[in-house]
Amino acid sequence: MSDMELNNNMDELEDAEDLGPITLVDENNEEHQFELIDTVKYEEDTYAVMAPYGDIDDESEDEINLVILRMVEEGDEISLETVADEDLLDAVYAAFQEANPDLFEEE
Repeated sequence: MSDMELNNNMDELEDAEDLGPITLVDENNEEHQFELIDTVKYEEDTYAVMAPYGDIDDESEDEINLVILRMVEEGDEISLETVADEDLLDAVYAAFQEANPDLFEEE
């Protein structure tokens, strides 16, 4: 996914429960809609954990593909940046799991 800008400040975005669909553009210039599941602070950065819009409500899905993007605040705008480091993504995902145990029910 490409970088994206949001017109919210970091505190408002972190506290938002439902922003509705957020459109991201991939490397092929195709638009995809996502919803913000949570924000996670890891080390000195904040990350947005997102899922394809509508997948959270679709109970037929056994797995949901999450997208983790770094949030960068520049003045009054927030940019979402792709994270290429797999170890960092794993660490942020682990922090997300720890902060949201109710989303990870064991069967």
